[in-house]
Amino acid sequence: MRCALLFPSTLFSGQPGRAHEPGTQPAQPPRGALLFASCTGCHGGDAGGSRDGTIPALAGQHYRYLIKQLLDFADSERPMTPGAQHPAIDLKADEREQLSSFLASLAPIERPRTGDGKAMARGRELYRAACKACHLETALGSADLGVPSLRGQHYPYLLRQIRDIARAHRFNTPADLILLTEGMSPQEIAAVADYLSRLGCPDLILVRDQRAPAEST
Repeated sequence: MRCALLFPSTLFSGQPGRAHEPGTQPAQPPRGALLFASCTGCHGGDAGGSRDGTIPALAGQHYRYLIKQLLDFADSERPMTPGAQHPAIDLKADEREQLSSFLASLAPIERPRTGDGKAMARGRELYRAACKACHLETALGSADLGVPSLRGQHYPYLLRQIRDIARAHRFNTPADLILLTEGMSPQEIAAVADYLSRLGCPDLILVRDQRAPAEST
């Protein structure tokens, strides 16, 4: 059974509460936005997830990756948060496409929740060694290859997902990804998650790139 939730007009319009011109047909939100209305109770009206890490941010994620995850949820290849099963499992193929397209069109959240910032250099070092080859230096991944963007995501969620991947708790995880993460200590996983949560927010990454010349003062 799919739940129907009330959602704010700001979900579909850049100008909240703006009325349509008299005598004109109000613009209809895209089908994907209507489908997402049943997800806003957990993922938020901006698809920004929850800052405690229980619910991921979905805004701006790649279309192909979102399609794959929805399929994996429906096929029980990836465990879901209790209570979230019905909306994803019940989606038809065209609905998955429309929902994924809508989410991919949204701007990622600007300031996710971050960690304590005490191991930024180590987090960047580990990311470049283990993750950069697929997710790129920017952590934006690849829309064409379905490699997820790791930016615009809350630290607690990143922390939990890397832990689950390292422990092979996510059934849809490629074996090589498990090998890359299973040797990481809890402190190293936390460092990578914290570093990733700050990408896209230059003022939150307080690490000097050792390859770059020092700025003159």
